[in-house]
Amino acid sequence: MSTHLSDSNNNNSCNITAVVDPPHQHRLAPGEMNGPRRLTDKCQRELFVCVLHIMSTVTEDHLTTLFHSFTVQERIHFLCMLTYAIQHLRYRGKKCIQQYEHISHSGIGRTGFGVSGVGAGSSSGGRRTVSASLRPPTPSVVSMHLGGESQSGVLDAKDATVQAGPNLNSDENEATSKVLLEANLATEAGLIVLDLVNTFTSVFKRQLESCKPSDPVFTGLLEVYVALLTNNPSECLLRHTFASLRVFVSRFAKVLFCESTEILSSICLTSLRCANQSLPMPSAMDSRNENSSNQSQTNSALPSAARSLSPRRESSQPLQTMNGIGMGPLSPTAMIRMEACGLLYKLWKSSYENFGRTGFYRVHLQTIISVSKLVTEIGPGFEASLSLLHTLVETDMRRGIGDTGAITPEAKFWSRAESRNMFVDDVNDLIRRVRTVLIATNEMRQHNDDHERLIDLQYCLAKSYSSNPALRRTWLDELAKLHMASKSLAELAMVKLHSAALMAEYLKSRSEFPQGCEAFSAISSNICQEENGLRTDSALLEIPYTQEDLLLDINEAATTLEAAGLFEAIRPVYALVIPVYEARQEYTALAQIYRHIGRAYDAIGHAEASGHRLFAAYFRVTFYGQLFESLANKSFIYRTNACQKLGGMCNELLTLYRNKYGQGVVDLLTDYAYNRETADSNKAYIQVNYVEPYKGPIRSGRPLTSFEKHHDVSQFMFETPFLLQPGMTTTASLLAAGPKHSDDLTQQWKRRTILTTSGTFPHLRRRLEVVHVSETDLCPIDAAIDAIECKNQELMTHVSAVPVVTPPAIDVPNGQGDRDAQQHRISVAAIGLRSPVTGTDVWPGPSAGPKARKTHRIPLLMDMQLQGALLPTVNVGPMAYAEAFLKAENQILYPKEKVARLRDLFFEFLTICLVLLTRYHHLMSSVHEAKYNAMRQSLDRYRVDLSNLLKEEIVIDEEKMVIGPRSVTSEVSSYVPALMETSVSRS
Repeated sequence: MSTHLSDSNNNNSCNITAVVDPPHQHRLAPGEMNGPRRLTDKCQRELFVCVLHIMSTVTEDHLTTLFHSFTVQERIHFLCMLTYAIQHLRYRGKKCIQQYEHISHSGIGRTGFGVSGVGAGSSSGGRRTVSASLRPPTPSVVSMHLGGESQSGVLDAKDATVQAGPNLNSDENEATSKVLLEANLATEAGLIVLDLVNTFTSVFKRQLESCKPSDPVFTGLLEVYVALLTNNPSECLLRHTFASLRVFVSRFAKVLFCESTEILSSICLTSLRCANQSLPMPSAMDSRNENSSNQSQTNSALPSAARSLSPRRESSQPLQTMNGIGMGPLSPTAMIRMEACGLLYKLWKSSYENFGRTGFYRVHLQTIISVSKLVTEIGPGFEASLSLLHTLVETDMRRGIGDTGAITPEAKFWSRAESRNMFVDDVNDLIRRVRTVLIATNEMRQHNDDHERLIDLQYCLAKSYSSNPALRRTWLDELAKLHMASKSLAELAMVKLHSAALMAEYLKSRSEFPQGCEAFSAISSNICQEENGLRTDSALLEIPYTQEDLLLDINEAATTLEAAGLFEAIRPVYALVIPVYEARQEYTALAQIYRHIGRAYDAIGHAEASGHRLFAAYFRVTFYGQLFESLANKSFIYRTNACQKLGGMCNELLTLYRNKYGQGVVDLLTDYAYNRETADSNKAYIQVNYVEPYKGPIRSGRPLTSFEKHHDVSQFMFETPFLLQPGMTTTASLLAAGPKHSDDLTQQWKRRTILTTSGTFPHLRRRLEVVHVSETDLCPIDAAIDAIECKNQELMTHVSAVPVVTPPAIDVPNGQGDRDAQQHRISVAAIGLRSPVTGTDVWPGPSAGPKARKTHRIPLLMDMQLQGALLPTVNVGPMAYAEAFLKAENQILYPKEKVARLRDLFFEFLTICLVLLTRYHHLMSSVHEAKYNAMRQSLDRYRVDLSNLLKEEIVIDEEKMVIGPRSVTSEVSSYVPALMETSVSRS
């Protein structure tokens, strides 16, 4: 391609004659099918270039007339078009640009111009003129892109000049030229859009001043500004956009701050993100080439409205003036930070000037929400932005107080001492809260490898904003992201439940929902404790949360509960919103809800029948040593996956803290207690104990289900065996060196430690601090009673869950009369309906008989526990306790009531084993006949041995399924609980 220049006698502008390839045609190729097609990115970019070029060359009067002719919908579409143009013409970075060839094939790429100017000839009727029509692309326009990659590709001014003839011969220079041209195109397009927005605002000023902040046109204007600031703008474009946006805020402050809106949140977020950016500094070559000549050429190339917003320059660096406050010469990085902080300060001050503390609180709320969204992005330069905001407040206040003679709105604002002090206090409070988030963010970076510490920090931030639903919800969302990353489904479900309870409490305060967070107490006691601190002032009640948000949170909570295996909590969650759907008569949604509840109950039945439903494993972890700082001498309960073993937990903790503090610094403590005198003060110690959930005495008369054992639990228990030494207390014996176990059970003591946590599991966190510890020492016979009682409770759980082995089959009618009855029966299955509960046809056909017969598997956990009770191989069996304490010569050594209690527990133990063996006889004998026979023989041997020990005949009542002394088997004795009677009757 060759390009040459020629002078024209008809006008003073430069015309370009170029011999180029045929232009791209936006039409279907011959033979292609007609139909809806999506324009390629190349086509869209060129169309937007054409539109912006046309609108930049028409006169001001024509543009105003065009805007006046727009309907409301056309105004909205026009603003959307500007937003799309910014997105498509944004600077994409050097690597991305070099992959495309379309810039060099377009008119702009060949001439090196911006969008406005020479292509159509600069006539006197045009709104914009361009001097030096064939100027080089100056580095000042393109070298400072936020996050851009153009720094390495900036040319010297004399090398970047695109003139007639092949000045750029090498491929490298051509690629660099494309980068510069793309950067110039993005900047010029942004400036044209900015100029159009300013004209649009002036034309519709009255309508904008009287509208609401949620008006689509008002929102669309601000979305254009946000797009200009977020689509990789250059330093030049950023400067003009911030200046124009500050003018917009001043003009329409009464509209912008009258409500809390999403667009206000977007502006705060964008400003904070710009204040957080670390922009690349110009290279030495760029600094030398950025002289006053280049600056004048750059300013002359700007559209008229953009030039009017351009700050004056006295030197190669900008002398920044922000809100009338001179800040001295600034580097490009500091200048962008200054512009962003200036906009933030403008938002704060304008909101306070127009609506007082209520207006300021709206911006305060959106600022904190935006900071929370930027937690993972905040860099070290953000602290400088906060200091800069402090400086802006103090400088503005000093200037306002000094202008005592001036009659201006600012002078009036600062002259009122009460208003001035309240504003300064509110600003300082806001900056302090932002700094609190920064401190937590910095601590998060320090503990980035400690997942539990990160969750604790996020939880503390969320708890600090418990009175503000928007801020608390934001931090809960951040907490949910951490749980999703670690696949902690139970904790994720709790986060969703807390969000739903927060919405319910908020809507209740607005009288839009009948129940608050207290309705969630049946699901988790944590929810009401943490979500009842909502503040109900007027500003908070403006937050645009609706019933739809609550319904969405409830649905997400139910979904995550199902994924976490917490099926029992699904029905109580849905029960909160079923009345809402019924009132709306949304029957499809109700059908889906009840189907979900049906699946949950079905899952519960399968899980309980299988007998190996596992929820979690729990460990008590205590940290000793000053190396742990805030964790020192504190104990926590960790909730981990159900398959986690004690050894694996110890290895994970040691690996984590040894990598953090050093390999030879952290050790595992295996003793019962930490002894400061013998411990190395230069080391840190971790003590880990396996603990089990503890629910205390059972009051309901039935055994707890596995869900009840692990849900909403705040107490945990572990036991430590020891031998009582002569002349020593139990504590001294526990701490003394030597063996802790004895084969003689009459000498074996144990200490039961019950730990109480600050909340209940499942929680928002996977670890909770231990707030109370209680210890109970059990003498040998008490330890024996406790061991047999625990074994009975363990087996009793399976008695209540035992299914009927051979359920009756559905009778299939065979007679002619029955067949006639079936033919006249109206079956919903005939029209394709299926039961939402069972998932099967409501009326089974004749073939349903054989399929209705169910098969059952032996519950794995029951099989293991029953085998451990009757065929012990590792631990001592139950009969070892009987031989130690129920011998006639040993019974006189212990209280009679305790001996009687142990005796009754053994009868109960044998009865439970008999029921389980009888109920599972057909399954066990068909699968493991030898093992079943061995367990049945062991049960008979236990009965005979117990008879010999008690000197009393122990018999089996096959009819009532009871084992006990012959004297009491005629009636169901007191040691057989009511649940046993129910289970026996079912058999």
